Amino acid sequence: MYGETLYAAFCELKRAADPNDVFNPAKVVPDSEGRLAGVEDGLRFDGYDPDALETALDFDDEDGIGSLIEQCNGCSKCRTTDSGVMCPSYRAEETEVTSTRGRANALRAAIDGRLDEDAITSDWFTEEVLDRCLACKACETECPTGVDMAKLKTELKHQKHQQDGVPLRSRVFANVRTLNRLGSALAPISNRLASIGSGRDILERIVGIDRRRELPAFASESFLEWFDGHVPHSTAGERGRVVLFPDCYMAYNHPEVGRAAVRVLEGCGYAVSVPDVSCCGRPALSQGMIDHAREDAADNAETLAGYTQTDVPVLSGEPSCVSALREYDDILENAAGVPNAATSVSAFLLEEVGDDLVELVSTGGTDHVAVHTHCHSTAKGFDRAPVALLERAGYDVDIVDATCCGMAGAFGYESEHYDLSRSLGENLNMKIDALEPDIVATTGASCSQQLADLDRETIHPLVLLAEVIE
Repeated sequence: MYGETLYAAFCELKRAADPNDVFNPAKVVPDSEGRLAGVEDGLRFDGYDPDALETALDFDDEDGIGSLIEQCNGCSKCRTTDSGVMCPSYRAEETEVTSTRGRANALRAAIDGRLDEDAITSDWFTEEVLDRCLACKACETECPTGVDMAKLKTELKHQKHQQDGVPLRSRVFANVRTLNRLGSALAPISNRLASIGSGRDILERIVGIDRRRELPAFASESFLEWFDGHVPHSTAGERGRVVLFPDCYMAYNHPEVGRAAVRVLEGCGYAVSVPDVSCCGRPALSQGMIDHAREDAADNAETLAGYTQTDVPVLSGEPSCVSALREYDDILENAAGVPNAATSVSAFLLEEVGDDLVELVSTGGTDHVAVHTHCHSTAKGFDRAPVALLERAGYDVDIVDATCCGMAGAFGYESEHYDLSRSLGENLNMKIDALEPDIVATTGASCSQQLADLDRETIHPLVLLAEVIE
């Protein structure tokens, strides 16, 4: 960081002020022989000899999984509670092991053999260290050294499954697209069945899905069915062509988000294609089912290659899908350019249309809107895009200063995590109340479900935009 000249000055000052190493005697500088470390010296403490781990994910960019674990420098940024989003589990429980730093230290001790043999795949390590991580990805960007605990959790859950097998609940969550498709095909009967108390009791006992959670409602007409009969806007294609990735919830639970995305994109001059895709892979990755996610990713890479090869952007209204598509290089040898092509609908519109959006607004929005953005959009850097678009459309917008909503995909449905999830949701709801908005907008399906369980109505920013675009 400082270079040889400044570092040499630090060493000289240290020796002049503390020749006997009285201060901070446990620090790695100076070393055990009283020698101050050189700029190129390694700074590992004596006896540290971590095991090399074979991984299913690609950790080449991090110089291996061990290097990623070791990136934590103990600065405690993950223990802040007044700004940013990291670390939601620590904010809820305020124990060291629920912070990114605590987990990184535990992982470092595990790979160094200072814990029980095979600790890293033990039940207690999984439950006490890994499972309460919401995989919100805030540490990916807010941690000064970029410790991506969500990626580590995915890999280590995979290794646990390799040893013990994949639990039923993980299989259920990983196949959410199939379940949502069936639920939509059987709606409204499926919605009535999902609301029956006895059925939810069975789900809790057998699968571990908390009975206090409402299950997402299924749409009787899926977005895909609507799009098949859709007549494009007269301006569609004037600016070019895009692909809209129909995520699991847009396709079968919230088709209004897909319809709004198509209306806004076509109104802005883009021809929209909606291909037949598999799940983005995020649900499987969140369960540590890397092989399952790789199959989904390979199918999608093959489907989308025809678009990406001609530089057609791949857009999604669901931030967790965007983040999954951008991470295909971690699980595929040939991701067909999908990671570079993938972005959110809002980020694309802000970059490509920008201020021109004002000319397309028929009647500007006048409501006061509080926007809660999905954690993955914050981690990937496109969280401000929906806010900027709504402001251009005339809305008075406030960003909710809160951490993760606490739902985090499957996390909030799991019985053992319900209380933690609920406390984070209540904190979010309280911060929304303080803003006194007319409308609450959320960019993620999980966020909207969490707030719905707290009797808070929400709307997707794209739906608000569609209401004012000609």
